[in-house]
Amino acid sequence: WLNSPLARRREQEALSLVMFERRGAVKGAVALIALVFAFLAYSLTHTMADVDLWGHVRFGLDHLETGRLARTDPYSYTPGGQAWINHEWLTEVIFALTYRAAGGAGLALLKLVCAVLLVGLVYVHLVRRGLSPLEGGILVLLGFLPASMGLVTVRPQLFTYLGFLLVLLAIEAADRGRWSWLWGLPPVFAAWANLHGGFLAGVAVLGVWATAHVVLAWRGGRSPDHPPLVALMACVLGSLLATLANPYGVGLWRFLLDTATVPRPDITEWAPVSLFELNGLLYLVVVAVSGVAMARHTALRAAPLAAIYAVTAPLPVMAVRHLPLFILAALVVAAAPMAALRG
Repeated sequence: WLNSPLARRREQEALSLVMFERRGAVKGAVALIALVFAFLAYSLTHTMADVDLWGHVRFGLDHLETGRLARTDPYSYTPGGQAWINHEWLTEVIFALTYRAAGGAGLALLKLVCAVLLVGLVYVHLVRRGLSPLEGGILVLLGFLPASMGLVTVRPQLFTYLGFLLVLLAIEAADRGRWSWLWGLPPVFAAWANLHGGFLAGVAVLGVWATAHVVLAWRGGRSPDHPPLVALMACVLGSLLATLANPYGVGLWRFLLDTATVPRPDITEWAPVSLFELNGLLYLVVVAVSGVAMARHTALRAAPLAAIYAVTAPLPVMAVRHLPLFILAALVVAAAPMAALRG
C-alpha cells in the first residue's frame, strides 16, 4: 500500500503543503524585514545642514585650490595668524570633491551611503552570529533610531562611526579565531587619524580589549582561538604608530587630548542623554536586552568583549554624542550572546 499511486500522491500533496507554508512564512518575514528597513531608510534620508558644514566644504575647496594644507587659520578675525591643526582635513577634501561634483545633493547622498553601509554591516553581523533575519532587523531598528541623531547631518563624525565599527568587527572576529583581521587595523587608523579626531575612541577600545587579554593571560583563561599576545601587541603598536601618519605627527595627539578634556556645558550634544525622551528610552531598551544577554551568556573567554561593553555602555550618560558609539558596540559585541539568549 505504501508504494501505491494513492499513497505517493498523498505524500506529494503533504510535501507541497509544507513547502507552501514555508514559502508563505519566508515571504512574510521578507515583507516585515523590508518594512523595517524602509522605515529606517526613510529616517536616515532626513538631512539637516550642520552649522559647521560651510566651513568643512570651504576648507576642503581651499586645500584643492592651493594644493597644500593651511598652517594658520585664514578666516579667524581674532587672533590673526593663529596656528591651525585641522584634524578633519581629509574629510573636508572628500566633502569638497563631492560638492564640486554634485552640490548639496551629493553631500546628502554621501551621508546616506555612509549610513546605509553602517546599517548593512551591523545587520549582516547580527545574522551571522545566529539571529534570524527578522530579529536582526528589529535590533537594527531599535539601535539605529536613537543612533540616527548622529546621522542626520553631514559631518566628519560619519567617518568616526565607520572607523569605530571596523575596529569592533575586527576585534570580535579576532576573538573568534580569525585574528588575521587585526592586520587591517593599522591602515584603518592611518586613514581615520586624517578624517576625524574620533580615532581616539578607537584607540581607547583597542586598548581596553588588549589590556583585558593581558589580564586574561595572567589568569590563565585565554582560549586557543584567541589571537597570540605577540600578534595582538604588534597590532596595537602598529595602530598607534599609524595614527602618526598625519601632517602634524605627535602634535595632533597633543591638540586632541587638550581639546577633548575641555568641558562644554553649553553645547547640547555634550549633555547627558535624556532618559525620558525617545532616544533615552530606546537607549535603555538596548542596554536591557544586550546587558542581560552579556551577563547570562558571556563566558570567561569573552571577557575582553565584555570589557568593551562595560566601558561603552555608560558613555551616553556622560554625553549624548556618544550614543551612536555605544549602539555600535552593543550590537557587535553582544550579537552572539543575544542569539544565545533567544535560544
